[in-house]
Amino acid sequence: MKLLTRTFLAVALFLPTLTSFSPPSGSHLKLKGGVGGKYGGETRRSFKSPPLSPSLLPKQPSSTSLHAALPLKLIFGGLLSGGFHAITGPDHLAALLPRTLNRPFLPSSRVGLLWGLGHGVSVLMLGLCMWFMKTASGLDTYFLRLGKGLEVLVGLSLVLIGYLGYTESTQSLSSSSTPTSSLSTRAILLNGLLHGFSLDGAPSLAPSLAAGGLVNSLYFLVFYAVGTAVSMGVAMGVVGEGTRRLGEKKGGKVGVRISKGSSLIAVVVGVVWVWLGLRA
Repeated sequence: MKLLTRTFLAVALFLPTLTSFSPPSGSHLKLKGGVGGKYGGETRRSFKSPPLSPSLLPKQPSSTSLHAALPLKLIFGGLLSGGFHAITGPDHLAALLPRTLNRPFLPSSRVGLLWGLGHGVSVLMLGLCMWFMKTASGLDTYFLRLGKGLEVLVGLSLVLIGYLGYTESTQSLSSSSTPTSSLSTRAILLNGLLHGFSLDGAPSLAPSLAAGGLVNSLYFLVFYAVGTAVSMGVAMGVVGEGTRRLGEKKGGKVGVRISKGSSLIAVVVGVVWVWLGLRA
């Protein structure tokens, strides 16, 4: 009897404590089900994982780092595009080979560098015109008409350069001397400036239109001009020095014949250029 009495007293003392218990705030322990619930009165415990700490989440590149990387990409892209365009243009080689063959490295490099600088300036102007044409209406028609006229002028300049180169090579062959260039620094710059306005290089300027703004476009265009000048200077220096040594090894007439051949190629390319300009 005493044991039963003590048991009832213990239950009476602890029952209010058990019924008033509630989980602490912020706890992720949840109780589902209950009497008459979906699980037949059984209690099911589910645990919700705490949120990850911000330090454990993968870091996204900041806008500052993205803006800093974009100019570098445009600079390298401009250098590569300008360099490849300079040494692969058929009118470029046709214009410069008669001026640089059979000459030492430094004079040939000077011709290529000056020509490339003139070409780079006109390409910069061409790229800016293309950029402003994105927002201005009516300029594209005038731009295309001007481009057709400049194509004809480029072709005529190639014919003139080829004619002068062939004449100088013939005189050199008769006098047994190395052909020299009769073009002045100003003439070389102007010829490069004229060739830069040729529309054959316009597709290589497309990245400047997608750069996102005028400043980014200038990044690409300026270093496009630098790449053109440097690549033409190096390429023409190598060509001039190489043909000069070949002429010394095989005989002076070999180098002169190469000069005459390149001059004839310049004339042919010029005639084709004029025909394409008139046909367009």
